[in-house]
Amino acid sequence: MVWYTEARSDGRSRQAVLVEAATPADRRDGRRRTVAPRSELTVDGRRYTVRQVCAYRVVLTPRDAPVPTPAPVPSGENAWPPLAGGRWRLRWHAPQARYTGGNESVVLYDVHDGPKRAHIGVTANKRDGGALYDDARIGDTLEIAGRLWRVAGIGLGKTDVGEGDREFRAGYVDLRPVG
Repeated sequence: MVWYTEARSDGRSRQAVLVEAATPADRRDGRRRTVAPRSELTVDGRRYTVRQVCAYRVVLTPRDAPVPTPAPVPSGENAWPPLAGGRWRLRWHAPQARYTGGNESVVLYDVHDGPKRAHIGVTANKRDGGALYDDARIGDTLEIAGRLWRVAGIGLGKTDVGEGDREFRAGYVDLRPVG
């Protein structure tokens, strides 16, 4: 078996460390490999290509397998999530939700500087569960609403001013569909 143990990102590319071990207890002493998208590796005699390195998983496909077709981008008046200019903008503390086709909501809880990062919570329908993306950075891949999204931008805003101050600006995260 292969276990995903850590990831690294510089905002432009992402790498993951995989450990080959028979059981979870063997992970500490297992064979470690650093991989990136399009890397090839052999596990238990089978050859794989690394298709994607996400913040929480690595997608391996059998070598020579067709690349999966990305999910269609929603369109129309009732499309969720709403896209503008090819991006989905999450604003600080402004939940975005859909109540048909699977109740789910997404909230940008906080943004930080040095380096820019965001804390995003996803509450999904009973079937799929939710997710918490703590420390999401530009270039990270997140799974929301059954689709993959890349963090394309993070704006810090200006929230350290008094209530009702004209200088207030909400922080934001821009997500772009992967594929």
